[in-house]
Amino acid sequence: MIVDEGLTARGFWGPRQESPDLIADRLVAFLTGLDGVVGESLPWSSHSLPGTLLTEPTNARQVLSEAFRENTDAPHLGVSQAYDAGGTRVSQISITMIVGGYSDNPRIKNGVVVRWYGADPEALAGPILRRLASAWDPDWAQVTSTSLMSALADVQPVGKRNPHVGHLTYLPQERAQVLPDGLEGHLLRLESGGVVIGSGEGGGLLSVEEAGELARSLKPSEAFAATRPLVARSEPPAGCGGQASGGDGVVRAVLIKPGDGIATLETGDVDPPGLDAAADALRPIVDRTLDWTRALEAQTELGRNAHVGKIVLEVG
Repeated sequence: MIVDEGLTARGFWGPRQESPDLIADRLVAFLTGLDGVVGESLPWSSHSLPGTLLTEPTNARQVLSEAFRENTDAPHLGVSQAYDAGGTRVSQISITMIVGGYSDNPRIKNGVVVRWYGADPEALAGPILRRLASAWDPDWAQVTSTSLMSALADVQPVGKRNPHVGHLTYLPQERAQVLPDGLEGHLLRLESGGVVIGSGEGGGLLSVEEAGELARSLKPSEAFAATRPLVARSEPPAGCGGQASGGDGVVRAVLIKPGDGIATLETGDVDPPGLDAAADALRPIVDRTLDWTRALEAQTELGRNAHVGKIVLEVG
């Protein structure tokens, strides 16, 4: 399959409040990974800080911190950024992203988009997708093209939160575990537990026709359900304590099981230093087949306690 129009790698995830420094670290890891894919150090720069290499952690943190400082009116919506680079193996490569958003509005989502053009764009597709998945931990990601998105607009409408099948498609472990049988010939399994669909051994990118057929067959699958809206915070917001909602010293993990509604597991009294151990104790008894359409109920049950939310995400 020859793609003359260039290719796009896109990764999306639900609400996730992250600090500017953590997002900067993700960005540096991603840009460094892209340099490795292309085979040279690309001059990544920001419009807000032209001529300054973003692969330097200090520079990346400066750019992201400034973006968050300027976004005081609606910090829950995250910040948008655009970066450009060039090189000898690609005639043009650019990144746009909206990150750090944690609004409960189902229309809001975080995402990173990479576009590249030039000689043999297909050779870069798999490595770029895997770097994106590793650095940003998306709920799903794909490599796509204008022709594919146009051809599959009826099956995969733009703006829908469900994963979209692309020339290549990445799914994290939680989704990979509930994929239907019969896809082994299309799967590349990653060390993280996730999978890339369309890049099995000896295989290449799916054609538009192949992607369309796969999209129609996978659309009803639980693996392609809407992006989960649970808030994943890497660090607790100011003022959040270590107790569950209600302040009774009990750490609760809210599980969402199809047909069973909300089920709650309790660990007893656990101080914040023991939260990881509590998560480990709960993990083996969790049904990992979750009904993400009930996730907002879980968020309500949890209140907005960051520590408890961490446990729910780890065990679920």
